[in-house]
Amino acid sequence: MAQEAPIGAAPVLFDTDVLIDFLRGREKARDFLDRVPIGLRRGSHIVLLELLQGARNRREQGVIERFFRESFPETHPVAEAVSSRAVGLMLRYGATSGLRPADCLIAATALVHGTGLATGNVRHYSFIHGLELLKYDP
Repeated sequence: MAQEAPIGAAPVLFDTDVLIDFLRGREKARDFLDRVPIGLRRGSHIVLLELLQGARNRREQGVIERFFRESFPETHPVAEAVSSRAVGLMLRYGATSGLRPADCLIAATALVHGTGLATGNVRHYSFIHGLELLKYDP
């Protein structure tokens, strides 16, 4: 179930869409990110990879990497528990929902690490049992 920010005292993992908007200078994304204290922000290597994939050159990659390092005190790698959970999500939801591999990994990261997931793509995740969604409205 999705809820609106502000966020309480639980850690929050940020989906790629929110951070793309932030990096593009969108005020709503900046305000949304600012509602979560830096100590509660969480990143994911999958999200970082998606952001880096969108960079047009090495300079942009450096900007993204620096932003990520400074904005997220904890960044979760794709560990065995995350990848195993993602496979389970794909088996359970993939055939009926169109769930994509990167979204499986992002959702699994949030579930394994007990964080909420901040996203503007609520429809990508709303059917996943136990996943707390924090709605970003672009």
